[in-house]
Amino acid sequence: MRGPRAAAGVLELAPGESPADRLRAALGKGRRRSGAGRPAKPPLCGLPIDSRRSDGVGATRVASAPVVAVEGLTFAFTVPGPPQPKERARRGANGRWYTPERTKRYEAAVRELMTIHAPRGWPADATYVLEVVGYFPDARARDGDNLAKSVSDAGNKCLWRDDSQVVRMIVEKRLDRENPRTEVIVRVL
Repeated sequence: MRGPRAAAGVLELAPGESPADRLRAALGKGRRRSGAGRPAKPPLCGLPIDSRRSDGVGATRVASAPVVAVEGLTFAFTVPGPPQPKERARRGANGRWYTPERTKRYEAAVRELMTIHAPRGWPADATYVLEVVGYFPDARARDGDNLAKSVSDAGNKCLWRDDSQVVRMIVEKRLDRENPRTEVIVRVL
């Protein structure tokens, strides 16, 4: 089977595949399509899923078993390549709103790295501090809060149930023409 498989918080790589190869593939491609031209749902990154339906129409929800938060639990990772602040939603020709493809690809890459680097037993019901440092390749004006929004949205149903659990964000923008990247630190309060 090709592609990530998240089971109990463990990401399995194909034989001979490195995390960097997986990241390059995620940055270079959009989501795989499933069904009648609809995008596939993003993985829930190893969080337990409740088998009952929340609305009877096919939506699943994350299990509500209590998780004990470990104060001070921290991990960090780096997203290679130019940072991608979250772009504004667009309205298509059919009148429906959609997220631009670059934003979706960047969030998928961040989610993949979160899955790889999160410690086993990461608590999903805690409150968090998110530190994001974006090293941009040029000095154009960009919103740092939109970069933090891309990262926090990527953590939905992966590190936390909803990004409203992130109670403190620290965002910095820096210039690095040679090695653009995004450095992320996530800490449990």
